[in-house]
Amino acid sequence: MLRFGQYANIPAASRFRREGGVSFLELLIVIGILAVISVVAGVSWVGYQREQALSAATRDVLSLLGEARGNAIARKDLNTDDNANWGVRVVNVNGASSFVELFEGADYGSGTVMRHFTFSDRVDLAEPIGGATKDMIFEPRTGKLTVATAQDDCDTGTDNCALIQIISLSDPGLFYDIAVFQHGGIRLQ
Repeated sequence: MLRFGQYANIPAASRFRREGGVSFLELLIVIGILAVISVVAGVSWVGYQREQALSAATRDVLSLLGEARGNAIARKDLNTDDNANWGVRVVNVNGASSFVELFEGADYGSGTVMRHFTFSDRVDLAEPIGGATKDMIFEPRTGKLTVATAQDDCDTGTDNCALIQIISLSDPGLFYDIAVFQHGGIRLQ
């Protein structure tokens, strides 16, 4: 039998020894930490996907614009031996997926569509506005925009341009502006 004061001689590890495992409190702490990490990772993942969808759509539009201008400068006409205009039509469809088309010809109506790109359901166009279309037609040899297609003011002073604005649907503050200048330059703003 132990008397008062005899506990002092027993090592602390054996006095408070317990069976293996974790306590309920320790389990709750680990679950709480994992929940916080999961929420932070989920929010970051959603933001990453939103940015990637916007970047991919912007790259695709820039690619079509560059291809149209390059083909016009190279005077590629797939149907005849004549010089050909090349252009890009941007269509903002209300309530549906907006799209962009690469075409060859003097204008979209008489031209031939060569490639079609539809925006994902995560992005849309703010410019041109809903229900509107915008054609950017490049002249043969020079690659300049035709005067009729350079009607926007891109805050550059004297040079008119055609402006395309691609936005994230889940975060309208996240957007890219693409300016196509009358001299043919294409710039991401």
